[in-house]
Amino acid sequence: MGRPRERHALVPGFGPSAAAALASVPDDIAEAAVRTVVALAERDEGAWHAVKKTKDMKRPLFLARVGYRHRLLFRVDGDALVVAELLSREGMDQAIKRLRSNH
Repeated sequence: MGRPRERHALVPGFGPSAAAALASVPDDIAEAAVRTVVALAERDEGAWHAVKKTKDMKRPLFLARVGYRHRLLFRVDGDALVVAELLSREGMDQAIKRLRSNH
């Protein structure tokens, strides 16, 4: 897996699209997303076990499930874990294509 191997915690952050999505999804999804980000930033083995790495990206982009229908797309950049998107799984392929073309 492409999980970062350093032992120190990552500093979590949300890009504009992810921050806007947090405000628009139901409270239970927003809370689950924040819990997931915290667990990933703490380098929790269980949280990272379920993470997938997308293919064909210049900079690694990771995917984490939030509930049944939502996904987090994020990058690890140095000591930061930056969430690019929080979206429904239906919008995932389109978001990955857009992020691929931007990087």
